[in-house]
Amino acid sequence: MSAPDDPPVLLLTRPAEASRRFAAALGAGLPAGVRVIVSPLLEIEAVGGHITPEQSVILTSQNAVARLASGAGLSAWCVGPRTAAAAERAGLEVRAVAPTAEALLAQIVAAGETGPLLHLRGDKLAFPLAERLNQAGIETHEQVVYRQRPQPLTPEAGAVLTTTDRVVVPLFSPESARHFLAESQGASARLEIVAISEAVARICSDAGMKAVSIAASPDGEAMTSAVLRQLATPMPG
Repeated sequence: MSAPDDPPVLLLTRPAEASRRFAAALGAGLPAGVRVIVSPLLEIEAVGGHITPEQSVILTSQNAVARLASGAGLSAWCVGPRTAAAAERAGLEVRAVAPTAEALLAQIVAAGETGPLLHLRGDKLAFPLAERLNQAGIETHEQVVYRQRPQPLTPEAGAVLTTTDRVVVPLFSPESARHFLAESQGASARLEIVAISEAVARICSDAGMKAVSIAASPDGEAMTSAVLRQLATPMPG
């Protein structure tokens, strides 16, 4: 049995490349002795071929940018700085960057946009952005260009959940939260969830998770700070 002051385990469940970037962002801030395990719970899979839209696009994930055949001559409304940076690299003109889909909705409406717009998205929808824009009188279509395929925990991740170790788990979406909860049923480890939003936290709390904290804002920088804070907080014995 681990002692209360033993270094925790950090379990990263985003797709492999995103998990590596997040681990790099934590960098030197990681407390000594923290063991990092990468176990992607969702794999990104393209849907259909590359596309060439004829109208301005809405990009709520950088995964959608990769499905564009070309961004030349297109403008984009983006969620998150990484998505915006990917859009610019693809040749798109970025009209605005918002931290969340809800905030982007407000920006598009405030800008007086009339459309048509095309939301390139994944198969899982956390916020009905196209629907809300249409309700606001802005013609908006949507197209699923990638899907998220659930993956089982790796043997290493599964094994650590059978211990009594502290395991800090950042969760970045409702879908990953639901899948982690399914994969971690019966875990004996002392799980500490760091949620990117109240919606993610609510899913975990409703499932009986006791140690759930929420990032100050729904973005990578706030999640980095929240995870480092959680890792540095001793757990009562």
